[in-house]
Amino acid sequence: MRRLWWLLLVAPAAGWAEWKDMRVGLMAEAVVEAVGQPLIRSRARGGLYETWTYDHGATVVFVRDRVSFWQQPKARSGQAEPRVAGKVESRLTPRPGR
Repeated sequence: MRRLWWLLLVAPAAGWAEWKDMRVGLMAEAVVEAVGQPLIRSRARGGLYETWTYDHGATVVFVRDRVSFWQQPKARSGQAEPRVAGKVESRLTPRPGR
């Protein structure tokens, strides 16, 4: 057990470089190939939106089964800038007078 402690330090950092392969429009299989399996998968009712959560604050948001947004893992000295893909449009109509 003592000899394996370094894996905890090296394994998460090794995956950080793979986030450079992320692109708008990737499907789930390509994301898994690029950055690995998520810790948590959350799908909205109706299945239109899905969020994958990874270590160190990294997330991937799918809209209609394609990547539309991702947040790279937070760096040790600060936070990574979010990578926003595409324009999120609301289909909600504002109420008059608001």
